[in-house]
Amino acid sequence: MQRPRIKILKSKIDLVVEVVSFSLIGITTLLIGLFYSQLPDEIPIPFNWPTKDSDGFAEKSVLWMNPLIGGTIVTLLYILKQFPWIFNYPVQITKKNARAMYGIATQLLQYSSLIVSVIFFLMSLQPILVLFYKTINFIAIVIPILVLSILALIVIAVIKMIMLKTK
Repeated sequence: MQRPRIKILKSKIDLVVEVVSFSLIGITTLLIGLFYSQLPDEIPIPFNWPTKDSDGFAEKSVLWMNPLIGGTIVTLLYILKQFPWIFNYPVQITKKNARAMYGIATQLLQYSSLIVSVIFFLMSLQPILVLFYKTINFIAIVIPILVLSILALIVIAVIKMIMLKTK
């Protein structure tokens, strides 16, 4: 059976979340650009990513990967959520439940996009804060929490969909 193709209208909150997600990627790029010349050639990086060095340091140019990868993920999630009928769902999609199921699925992608943009922003901010303000490494605590929140969003969305099916 062909799934219904329904355009999901965006609420004001949806628009705010989209703008904040893309803005954080832009702010990340500006942040790196503003501080790049002041940074030493080697900077501390969270989780030894993406260099896999054992000392936790990398060339400062690796910071540019954050807005590039983060921006790509946020953009792909934005494009993907325009086509909710192609997603996998835990329940059968019908004309009766399509609008609700698509709404839940697009919200899941939207909030995931926001969390991804926050993660990449924090991964860019951390080395700057450590070098200039000698702050603690909060990334080791915050990133796992944010990743777990994406998993929690998925579980909540699936539960909502299953509960909606039983109504």
